[in-house]
Amino acid sequence: MSNQAPAQSNRLTLEQAILRAQQAAQQGDHGEVLKLCQGILRADPQQLDALLLAAQSSRAIDKLDQALALLERLLKLHGLHAESLAEWCSLQMQRGADAEITKPLEQALAQQPNSAPLLFTLANVQRKQGDLKQAEACYRQALQSDGRYHKAIYNLAGLLMQQNRLDEALLQFEALVKLQPGHLAALKYLASLLQQKGQLEQALDYAQQLVDQYPQEAEGWRVIAEVQRQQGQTAEAEVALRAFVTLKPDNVEAMALWGHLLCELGRQHEAEEPLRRVLALKPNHEVASYALGHILVHQERWAEAEAFYTELLHVYPSRSELASVVAMTQVRQNKLEQAATFYAQRLKQVPQDVEALFQLAIVQMKQKKYGPAFKSFSQLVEHHPDALEGWHNLATLKMMQRDFRGAIPFYEELYKRDPSHSDALAKLVYARQNLCDWAPLAEHEAQTVAQLNGGEVSYFSPFELLTTEGVDPTAIKQAVRGYGEKLYGSLLREPPLVHSSSNRRAGRLRIGYLSKDFYDHACMRLLIGVLEGHNLEAFELFGYGYGEVPEEDALRQRVIQSFDHFTHYTTDSDREIAHAIAADELDILIFICGYTGMSQPGIMACRPAKIQVNWLGYASTLGHPRMADYLIGDPIVTPLEHGAHFSETLALMPHCYLPNDQQRPKAPRPTRQEQGLPEGAFVFASFNRSCKITAKMFSLWCDLVKAVEGSVLWLQQMPQEAQENLLQAATQQGVEPQRIIFAHRVPGNSDHLARLQLADLALDSFPYTSHATGCDVLWAGVPMISKIGPTFASRVGASLLKSLQLEALIVESDAAYAELALNLARDPQQLQQLREKLARQLQSSPLFDTQRFTRDLERLYQTIWQQHQAGERSPFCLPDPAISQVEA
Repeated sequence: MSNQAPAQSNRLTLEQAILRAQQAAQQGDHGEVLKLCQGILRADPQQLDALLLAAQSSRAIDKLDQALALLERLLKLHGLHAESLAEWCSLQMQRGADAEITKPLEQALAQQPNSAPLLFTLANVQRKQGDLKQAEACYRQALQSDGRYHKAIYNLAGLLMQQNRLDEALLQFEALVKLQPGHLAALKYLASLLQQKGQLEQALDYAQQLVDQYPQEAEGWRVIAEVQRQQGQTAEAEVALRAFVTLKPDNVEAMALWGHLLCELGRQHEAEEPLRRVLALKPNHEVASYALGHILVHQERWAEAEAFYTELLHVYPSRSELASVVAMTQVRQNKLEQAATFYAQRLKQVPQDVEALFQLAIVQMKQKKYGPAFKSFSQLVEHHPDALEGWHNLATLKMMQRDFRGAIPFYEELYKRDPSHSDALAKLVYARQNLCDWAPLAEHEAQTVAQLNGGEVSYFSPFELLTTEGVDPTAIKQAVRGYGEKLYGSLLREPPLVHSSSNRRAGRLRIGYLSKDFYDHACMRLLIGVLEGHNLEAFELFGYGYGEVPEEDALRQRVIQSFDHFTHYTTDSDREIAHAIAADELDILIFICGYTGMSQPGIMACRPAKIQVNWLGYASTLGHPRMADYLIGDPIVTPLEHGAHFSETLALMPHCYLPNDQQRPKAPRPTRQEQGLPEGAFVFASFNRSCKITAKMFSLWCDLVKAVEGSVLWLQQMPQEAQENLLQAATQQGVEPQRIIFAHRVPGNSDHLARLQLADLALDSFPYTSHATGCDVLWAGVPMISKIGPTFASRVGASLLKSLQLEALIVESDAAYAELALNLARDPQQLQQLREKLARQLQSSPLFDTQRFTRDLERLYQTIWQQHQAGERSPFCLPDPAISQVEA
């Protein structure tokens, strides 16, 4: 017994080793097979399974002589062993020694006519000889003998595929994976064939089995990617294709498709590298070339795009669309003459080319050739009336020339053709507001308010929201967000150029001011004192101008000199400007313009700075939290409890958020006669633009003029039609036209400030109250009545008055407005007391204390930066240090 136990133990060890070798063979680990078989054969040199496995693995790694020696050794030791003989015959065929197998195979079949391995081998011989019919019969005979003989099933499936009998082949492969669920080749063929036949769900199932069992098998990932792409699952297909190209990095077609899918997903920043790899391996690859060109255009890399498409045009000279892209890149680089020449030549060749006509009109508009542009757009809509952008640009041309009446029919046509076109409705409202064309305006404004408050529109032109009464502030935020996503969605979806966690340079806090209005503009007249008064030991200042270069003026020179660094960009590429700003590694970027004309908010969408701030030029939210982190307001215009109205975090100045330059000069005061004003009249004044004057407010003003004997209403000059409409409205209310006086233009702001002193009482507009206009009239020493409302824009006038301690001039209703104005007009003593108080406050209040405002603003910047360093962001109201000292 003591001698038998070890023998039993050895047999068990050998069996385990054979099992492990068989498993290694199924997994294709032929090195492990040979290692195990070597150990088995040392213990038992005649072990049949080990000899056969070793031969098969040697053959698999192209050690044919070694495989042949092992098989001949096996056949010599064990005689006729069908599987081994079949393997020997197959090996000889592989070596080209077909003649040597005929006799042994015939002898073996004579002894074992139903041997599946031998019939399988005979079928292989016949298939090689081209006798496919007889080969198929032999494969099937082998399977009748042994239905589980997987080699015969696999080769029969291959034979059927060779004859394009795919449905029959699929049945064989399916039978094979039932016998051997992990059969690599069968799974590959099933996945691929089913995908080709359009049986996508089944193909996906087999491909998933394939990658689950063989994650390094590229074909499974390819099929998954292709199926998911056909099913519209682009994101899922991209993941699978990424796995495929990782395994097959030299497969240029897959690499190109991967780059294309990344573009489809809006991930152009990731797509460029694989596409360039494709073009390095296969220059001028069509899919990769077009996709890379798309990226360059999408990222507004116009110079690169022009060079790239010009080269591509040499490869495909007959493709006119490539030449069109070259022209488009030239437009974006302001190479307008080159682009215009191309489009004109294109239209001579193909007069019906709609896109060329449209682009030519755009170029003409950029060249300020308004007549030719109008003609081109008119021609476009005449032949293609459904070209909505044609109608839109006809209206835009008129608006650019301040021809509001001329724009209206085009906006009406656009809105009629597409009632969901919110921008058409917004601009139609704005055009009529500028003309004080109130009868038809009422219906449009009612539509606007109903659509916005009812959530019926997903976006709306932001600036026009400020002049329309009755819109809920939360609805404004949602509409502005939708507008930003519609116009700048691609930029918002891209990774930020600068992450908030980016490291900063040592030294002063780097502050950037971004504006298109660095010239003699209302905002700059307010801001210049702050820019010049910044503490340059604590702050390094960067100025970024953009758009058409303004004419040089004294204020522009002061602005430029106030910055440590100033750059003006003439490109209209938001990305290009944002990349340049990002290179300066700012800590805080202040966006002055918001959603005002030609302001390019897309720059902010790119996130070129760690912290971004919305301030000054636009009295509302940017709508999207990516655009700006903070909004600078004050306790009146943006009280903390109004935080839900804004996408930004509120950062409140202690007093009015508007700066002022206390050095602004006033020219000598003119006479009333010089300004066309009656000497003894009580002068009500409002120098707000016509778009701010509502029918309801003008009616209230007319009632005041009627009620105060000898009074006049003094307004700024405005479009001729607006003046005529106001005079007609006044007449209808019983006010003589001569009592409505329009001020003529004056040379400069100092002359304007001088003449404002002739007014007795300023009347603020609503819901868009006075901003710079209010600062002007108050600096001129004229009291102003202002109604406060729920929106930022409707609270600015009140903020100005509060900072001057003139709260008595703030009202909450039209009735209170009218009553206060009438009382002051009829009580000269009370009005004089207000004027005297205002005169004193001009010298002592924070509104016109530029140095105090600047220090407060710098404290606000430092508070924002401290929050950033602490990894937090929360609304705050900056304390007034003067009050804090008193309380202490």
